[in-house]
Amino acid sequence: MRSAYYQWKKRRDDKQFSTYNLRMRKDLRPLLRHLAKNQNMTISEALEDLVRRENSMSRDFRAEMDRRLAEASQKASQEAEHKEELQKQRLEQHQRVITQLTNRAANVEVQLEGLTITDQAAQEEREAFEGLVEERASVIRDEYQDELSRIPKARRRSSASLPRTPPPPPDNSTD
Repeated sequence: MRSAYYQWKKRRDDKQFSTYNLRMRKDLRPLLRHLAKNQNMTISEALEDLVRRENSMSRDFRAEMDRRLAEASQKASQEAEHKEELQKQRLEQHQRVITQLTNRAANVEVQLEGLTITDQAAQEEREAFEGLVEERASVIRDEYQDELSRIPKARRRSSASLPRTPPPPPDNSTD
């Protein structure tokens, strides 16, 4: 009676395990039963088959994971290139707008000083006027560039780089 009590006590303490031929978790039981039923094997034969095929399944899984990781990194790099291209296009557009606005501002400043150009003005006067406007535009552009250079730029976050553990050497003894 004492032996039965100690065995019951041991089973009670060890509730999460059940026994077939091996000690395994209880939640594996339905999966093994389902696998054995699909392969028309007993549970023991299904376990032996799983143990025999573990190496090849592990290689297949690792290859599939490497393929998916490569696809994900390629997709991420394409998205990064696309974002960078969009950023460059926006920057070029902003530069064009800034140039147009500085040219307008320079033209207005020259006109406010009282210098105007008539339609019948000589070619030399027109070139002198345009040169004056261009000079003012470059001064205004330089002022704006100085102001823009004083604005602090956002820092880029460094990407996390975690080293991958190398796969174990292939075991060619059983396949």
